[in-house]
Amino acid sequence: MKRVILVTLVLSLSVSLQAQIKIGLIKPEEAMLKIGQFKELKMRFDQLQQVRTKELDSLRSIGDSLLAQLEEARKNGQNETREIEQKLQLIFEYYGQKEKLAQQELAQREKELSQPFYALFNSIIEEIALEEGLNMVLNPNGIDENFRKYIGEKNFIDITNLVLERAEEY
Repeated sequence: MKRVILVTLVLSLSVSLQAQIKIGLIKPEEAMLKIGQFKELKMRFDQLQQVRTKELDSLRSIGDSLLAQLEEARKNGQNETREIEQKLQLIFEYYGQKEKLAQQELAQREKELSQPFYALFNSIIEEIALEEGLNMVLNPNGIDENFRKYIGEKNFIDITNLVLERAEEY
């Protein structure tokens, strides 16, 4: 008898939990790429990244050229190999420094460009969550199927379009 009561209680709590939970779903990366402001920021960042990549490629090309000269000089038994080795070492050291600075600059620039947008995007999601009475907002890619079944598919609401509409207002 106690077992029947316990099972009934557990089942009723489970149904009650399903009725109370509302979960918003959004794929943030896909949604952001549909927003004009973010597209522009991404385009500007990509342009900067291309410039830095070209600069590094140019240095790498110089290093490759010096390396070919060094191999040729060694093959021909020329005495200028030491001078080429020194130039090569300087180029590779400079390349390493330049690469590190470029990575730091790109990381900083990406943060500067995207941080205000991410703040706005997150505030829009929070507003919609409050308005729609959502308990949480999740990326659907990270949700376990058993969790979906337990909560109930009807309790998941895709808020992507709402977020996109609201973002266009800003």
